[in-house]
Amino acid sequence: LLRRYAGPVFLANGESDIQVHVDRDMMHLARQSERRKVVRIPKASHNFKAVNDPFKEPGFSGPIVPEPHSALNAWLRENFPITQ
Repeated sequence: LLRRYAGPVFLANGESDIQVHVDRDMMHLARQSERRKVVRIPKASHNFKAVNDPFKEPGFSGPIVPEPHSALNAWLRENFPITQ
């Protein structure tokens, strides 16, 4: 379906995600769209929680790291500007 969609696509992935591998899975998905923005969030889990030590904490608790918010905000402003 993504190959047939011509609009802009925002893809974000935590580098410590154990459900969707950042290099193997996300990059395969990214290649399906020409108008894509791929954001790799360092030290973040699948749900964008901080992962300081992946052997001790899988990134289930705590607040969401700020990087996905700021990246998505910038992408939205670029692709869907507000006209007045």
